[in-house]
Amino acid sequence: MADDERRLADETEDEIELARTEWERLAAERAARLEETVARLETQASELGMVEARLTAALAEEKELRARAEAAENSARTVLELAPDGIVRVDTAGTITFANEQAGRLFGYEPSELPGKKIESLIPRRFRGVHVAHRAEYTSNPRTRPMGVGLELYGLRKDGTEFPVEIALAPTYEHGDLTVTAIIRDITERKRAEEEIKRLNRVLESRVRARTAQLEATNRELEAFSYSVSHDLQAPLRHIEEFSRDLAERYSGKLGARGNKDVRFIRESALRMARLIDDILRLSRVGRAENSFCDVDLSATARSIADDLQRKEPGRGITFHIQPGLTCRADPGLIRIALEDLMGNAWKFTANTPDARIEFGMREEPGDGRVYFVRDNGAGFDMKYADRLFAPFQRLHSEEEFPGSGIGLAIVMRVIRRHGGRVWGEGEVGNGATFYFTINPEGEG
Repeated sequence: MADDERRLADETEDEIELARTEWERLAAERAARLEETVARLETQASELGMVEARLTAALAEEKELRARAEAAENSARTVLELAPDGIVRVDTAGTITFANEQAGRLFGYEPSELPGKKIESLIPRRFRGVHVAHRAEYTSNPRTRPMGVGLELYGLRKDGTEFPVEIALAPTYEHGDLTVTAIIRDITERKRAEEEIKRLNRVLESRVRARTAQLEATNRELEAFSYSVSHDLQAPLRHIEEFSRDLAERYSGKLGARGNKDVRFIRESALRMARLIDDILRLSRVGRAENSFCDVDLSATARSIADDLQRKEPGRGITFHIQPGLTCRADPGLIRIALEDLMGNAWKFTANTPDARIEFGMREEPGDGRVYFVRDNGAGFDMKYADRLFAPFQRLHSEEEFPGSGIGLAIVMRVIRRHGGRVWGEGEVGNGATFYFTINPEGEG
């Protein structure tokens, strides 16, 4: 009995030991799982903290961005409201979604009245049909259109009056939807100013035509008068020259030294006056001549003039340099007169120059194109008197130095002007002179 009880006790102890061992194992496992859960919870808590921090930062950033966006929108709205031009925004259906105060003033509405209206309500009725088609085309192919593209556009005010406008267009997007922003400018004052300028121009043109006709008539009268007077003076001058010559031949022995000197002075003065009259007649003929333009070989003309000068004074040791192949469209008679005067002056003013040279040529100049020139190495002139060169009867040298009437360069200027060109001179005392001219038959005067 005792053995059985002992055995039972031993078995009970074994079972208790096993149970205790199992309980300790289970407790250890639970403790491990609890530690793992705690660690996981701690990790999740840390992550949640980080997420919370990120969310807090994101919310703060969003708040700041919203504040910036609101500030930018308010700034943009302020700019739109303060803009001197009317500004409206229109959706693809043609409905106004925004209008600034200036747009309301332009069209005679309160700004709050415009949103919700069709844009065509601001356009004269006769243009509305075509505007709908243009609007549909624009929304299918949106692009920026600047002001001043040459379109005649008009706006319609609330009271029914029309006014001229310029409009710039630009596509914009709101929440991904296309809208069109239009900047509208009232150009009534500009149009009025343009019409006034046109009217004044018409008045000015009319006055210029009348003045030009008056000047042309006056010039014709002056030329006719100078021709008539010059022609009528020739006969008396011939008589003076003939009688003074006859007087010198018949009575030179009785006149004495003083008398012969006076008669010679009379003859020389009469001859000088005759040359002057001839030059006046030449100037008058140039003014009355009809232009007849054709292709002219300027090089050949210059060569012919050089040959004539050398035949008249074969003893002159002078060298001509004439650029070959120079041609232009001009009146052959008039352009020869101009070249004769220019080359004749060069011939005259190189009379006292050893190794004299006269050159005729052409060079290309920006703005002027072909510039022709006659150059010599003769007496030259002082540039401070250049403005007197082409005035009739203005001479920079005395009659004793170089005889002449002072008409030649005036004739040159008249010829060149009749060819639509200009002429000018450059020189230096003792180092020669160069006279330049251009020819532009299309701009003939």
